[in-house]
Amino acid sequence: MDSGQQKKQSARIERLKVQNRTLRENLIAVKKEKGLLLKALEESHALIKKNPVAAFIVQQEKIIQVNDTARGQLGYSNEELLNRSFLDLVHPDSLEQATRINRRMFSGKPLPDYYETYLMGKDGEKQLFEIRT
Repeated sequence: MDSGQQKKQSARIERLKVQNRTLRENLIAVKKEKGLLLKALEESHALIKKNPVAAFIVQQEKIIQVNDTARGQLGYSNEELLNRSFLDLVHPDSLEQATRINRRMFSGKPLPDYYETYLMGKDGEKQLFEIRT
């Protein structure tokens, strides 16, 4: 190998070392951010769980978290509620209103801070809930 090739190879090795160092620093930052996000998620789960009122967390139309109060009031298990569309729980008397609000949410239009709607328990009983958006 001539000296020109050695210089090119040395320069490439140095660039790779710099890239490797940058990637390690980025990985450390991502791990730190992940830890902070996990802590915040655990805190939010604890807050929802301890909340004395029925609470659902809905993301992209699916229930991703529900507390004991909501499960108790509606009579469903956690497994029956998670990943289910929130609109599946809405009583037919309130479905038009809830669907309209849901469409507004996904179109980016302003939403009411809260509204009342009827949800249906597992036993088919109609129950009034205040929904906060």
